[in-house]
Amino acid sequence: MDKYKKITIKTDNCNIESICNQLYLFGTESILEEKNKLIFYIEENLLHSFKDFASKLKNKFPNIIIKIENFTDTNWDRKWKSTIEPVYIKNKIVIYPSWKKNKIKTKKGFIKIQIDPKMSFGTGHNETTQLVLEMMLEYISPRDNFILDFGTGTGILAIAAAKLGVNEIIAIDNDIEAINNANENIKINRVSSKISLLYGSIESVKYSNFDVIFANITTETIKKYFKHIYTKLKSNGKLILSGILKEEKEDFKSFLLKKGMLVKEMKERSDWVCFYCLKKQYKNVK
Repeated sequence: MDKYKKITIKTDNCNIESICNQLYLFGTESILEEKNKLIFYIEENLLHSFKDFASKLKNKFPNIIIKIENFTDTNWDRKWKSTIEPVYIKNKIVIYPSWKKNKIKTKKGFIKIQIDPKMSFGTGHNETTQLVLEMMLEYISPRDNFILDFGTGTGILAIAAAKLGVNEIIAIDNDIEAINNANENIKINRVSSKISLLYGSIESVKYSNFDVIFANITTETIKKYFKHIYTKLKSNGKLILSGILKEEKEDFKSFLLKKGMLVKEMKERSDWVCFYCLKKQYKNVK
């Protein structure tokens, strides 16, 4: 059985929603909310990554208290697994854990993606991921055959693209645990021949002229690396971006327009916004 750490974050109630949003961006989806505190669990081998994240979180919310404890409840893993249900995207994609394989309901032509979530990292339950998958179903065409997944995480978006018929996908992440997890999921879904995994940041991607780039990460990270995103996307290429908070929507839209993008659609769910854009012309992105 995997070993876990119990994380408790104590804060003022006014910060609960904002901190939850940050945790979702980190990848945590199973969060218990109590009065003035949040409780969740991470795998022990992800503790180093979480500590880096926690340091940034404390900089943003100086008054929070973060407590990390050993977790030894041998029944928790079984209880937690029982709460994970298949996720259906526009009646065309279903994402499910292996232990629910026999319970999924599909029609002919359904795209099936099997991903066993960790207690700390989910699959398609977060709205940011769902929004990207919906945009992919709407806008990826048979002519889109070279795709970059920036910040691949579990690999779910790259796997979905492969099952939609894309033959060449580069999936990159700067977290080695995410790469290892994505590698497992790619093999389970039998799309290894279509996806190349890279450990590092987008600067290390030697390829360019991508038909589509998608990124389900933070606004801050997108802005930081946008020059690399832009130059690697072909003229009139498609860009799908998620992980943007509603409160950042207008500012982020202005940012994209200034950088030479044509914003075609913005889709909202809960506190999140997903952007679908086209690279309209060459522009010197600074």
